[in-house]
Amino acid sequence: MQSSSLAAAVALDRLSLGTALPAAKRLTADEIFMSTAMTALDANRDGSVTFDELLNADLLAVARSLRASGPIVPLGLPDGPALGDDSAVRTITTTYLRDTRAALQLGIAHETETPAVPLAGLRGYPDAFLELVVPAGGGTARGR
Repeated sequence: MQSSSLAAAVALDRLSLGTALPAAKRLTADEIFMSTAMTALDANRDGSVTFDELLNADLLAVARSLRASGPIVPLGLPDGPALGDDSAVRTITTTYLRDTRAALQLGIAHETETPAVPLAGLRGYPDAFLELVVPAGGGTARGR
């Protein structure tokens, strides 16, 4: 699953000509943005996120809504509706979600619906993941 995640991050950074990775690093460092992003993934607005909500999210639409709500962190990105071809972005994100769904094998053991995780309980280290991504402009990722 990590290689799928890295592949998606690298592809998006390359598509943006190297602007996506630095912007993502600035955004993940902002707690308000991260809270807003997680709330945007809560499709039924119940205060929790399920695997179904995460794996069926329209990530391009989520990104557009976050961008439309105004930059919380100055990104240094050009104004405009897109930072790349929408069809290419959609292909990258849907492939990533499909591969993640397959890797998790949810439902294979006929389990009941997976539990939801309260938004307040979601924690992670996206900045550490982004350090693994080799920038589009060359160079090396930290830790490699």
